[in-house]
Amino acid sequence: SHLTGSDGRKPFPCEIEANILKLVRRKQIWDCFKGSKTCNIGMNGFKSVGWHEKLAIRATKTTDRNTPASKSSSSRNRVMDDPEHTIESTSYSIFLKYEKSSADRISDAKRVLSKDCFDSWLASRYTMPRKPAESFRRALISHVAGCDGRKPFPKDVESSLLCELRKKKVWPCFKDTDQNIGIRGFQKLGYHEKQTRALI
Repeated sequence: SHLTGSDGRKPFPCEIEANILKLVRRKQIWDCFKGSKTCNIGMNGFKSVGWHEKLAIRATKTTDRNTPASKSSSSRNRVMDDPEHTIESTSYSIFLKYEKSSADRISDAKRVLSKDCFDSWLASRYTMPRKPAESFRRALISHVAGCDGRKPFPKDVESSLLCELRKKKVWPCFKDTDQNIGIRGFQKLGYHEKQTRALI
């Protein structure tokens, strides 16, 4: 249940799940049951899919069906092999991992809209969203606007993100998919923008 994240059980971190799956998929009796005359658990090998494997497989469904198999496989393996993809990560912390600041503290948040950031965010979800792309958009925008109880980004990060979000083009993380999120550009105010307007 912990391997598959079922029955309300907390999934293992990605790298631990991968190591356990290598062991339980061997068609041999588990070491803890060796010597038992009545128990042959493990003899048929574990045939189900691990929790992180399910996330990775579902994530690839958002890509274009015409995407070469090698590219799709690469994306799936990247999600499964990244040890930072754990359920302990919050949306806010994941987004900030993909923001960089220069020596003079100028924020560059372009990578928050990258495929890597989307994959990392998706792998951190305790349960798979029904609409991953829309859930990602809503989480990010909520932090930008400081609404729905979400923690606002620092002012410089918000400003950098708004420059990207207001461009009328599909977000980089959804390029070559059937998603058109971003095509209209973000037209609302960021949290700090609203604060500034309120003072005028």
